[in-house]
Amino acid sequence: MKKLILSLFILLAIKGQGQNILRYNDFVQIVSDHHPMVQRAKLLLNRAEAQQMYTRGQNDPELNSQWNQKQFDGKNYFQVLDAQLRVPTIFGVEFQGGYQWANGTYLDESLTLPERGQAYLAIQVPLLQGLWNNERFVQLKQAKLLVKASKAELRSIINQMLSEAALNYLEWSYYVAQYQVLADAILRTEDQFKIIKNSYEQGDLPAIDTLKSFILLQDYQIQQNDLVLYLQKMRFQINNFLWTKDSLPLQMAETTNPQNLKEIFINTPDSNTLQFFLGILDQHPDLQNIQFQKDILDWERKFKNTKLFPKLDLKYNFLSTDQFQFFTPYGFQSFTENYKLGFKFQYPILIRKERADIILNQIKIKETILKYQQKKYELENKYKSLFNELNILNKQSSQYNILTSNYATLAEAEKLKFSLGESDLLLVTTRDLQLLEAQLKLLKNSFKRSETLIKWLSSTAQFYQN
Repeated sequence: MKKLILSLFILLAIKGQGQNILRYNDFVQIVSDHHPMVQRAKLLLNRAEAQQMYTRGQNDPELNSQWNQKQFDGKNYFQVLDAQLRVPTIFGVEFQGGYQWANGTYLDESLTLPERGQAYLAIQVPLLQGLWNNERFVQLKQAKLLVKASKAELRSIINQMLSEAALNYLEWSYYVAQYQVLADAILRTEDQFKIIKNSYEQGDLPAIDTLKSFILLQDYQIQQNDLVLYLQKMRFQINNFLWTKDSLPLQMAETTNPQNLKEIFINTPDSNTLQFFLGILDQHPDLQNIQFQKDILDWERKFKNTKLFPKLDLKYNFLSTDQFQFFTPYGFQSFTENYKLGFKFQYPILIRKERADIILNQIKIKETILKYQQKKYELENKYKSLFNELNILNKQSSQYNILTSNYATLAEAEKLKFSLGESDLLLVTTRDLQLLEAQLKLLKNSFKRSETLIKWLSSTAQFYQN
């Protein structure tokens, strides 16, 4: 436990003005580095890479050997050895090299070999179906695309995760800022209450004025107490995102506070930024993932189209004359002299299964294309919508700043007039309520600007770039 608390202060807390500040960038970095969901998302890529290795392994060279022997009633029926090196290729052609030896009284005639055995070199070629876009070749291409799709999906998942964490942090900062605004209003109202109470005790003001001032103070305190509940809830929410590199949960210290809401985001995108992201929309991970899925289906379509052709396989074995002897006194012996040749033909007459597979694949491709077009259009509109919203909120921010400053001036002027006996408590209370309302509106504007900017960063996939 001590180790966890120490890690928390090392990773999270920056000492400043008597309080621990968990800065926004540090928080997002911790979530990106250590959150279990982020780690689980990265396993998607590991799984795809393992699948790619598995697919490549199907084309690995292979050694085979087989020994058969039969001994019965004191007779050697047969002894047969077949050792082979098999080398498949992604183009459907397969090479083999091997050695066969056979001995015995009751050997099958097809196994009759030279006394010292016989080596052979073989090639197996699919002449029609499978020569191009064969199953091994297509699976390898699809495995490579699956790795790319997994990288895009990884970016998308982690981007969404970090966006959710950032929004929670922002809400936490917003509630803390509201609490501080109400705390300042309570201090002002307490000072005003003391002045009014003192004036009442001196006989300058009626008792009802002290009650009005006290009610206003109570109202502010109730609002502040409500915020305490929200703050406690948000602390638990933030704790859900804090983990160590060893996947151990962290708990924030009670004195830890978020960064000031106005300090989190300063720069907002301009029109050039919008056009840039619209120009690279096809690089969005969500669109890339859909595109890679379509590419996988395209390779599947090419393979399924080959199923319409007959299956005709040729196998040719070039045989040695004596054990490993492939040469004659005049050089390499002719390929038409000692050999074993075979053909295999297969074709379903109606090919209904194959044609149905192609139709189903075409439907999947069409669905994927429509999904891509819809997602691209949605992202394009989302970019424009968030950009326009940010521009409006920026303009409102300037207006709210001026409005708050003016209400602050009015509130101070009304207090001065009240102290000189030229105003009444109702006007003072009204000005103070107007000031508090303006401050809260300004704060809400800052929150909505930051919230919209987080949504912009999330929609443009800027939270996670690896």
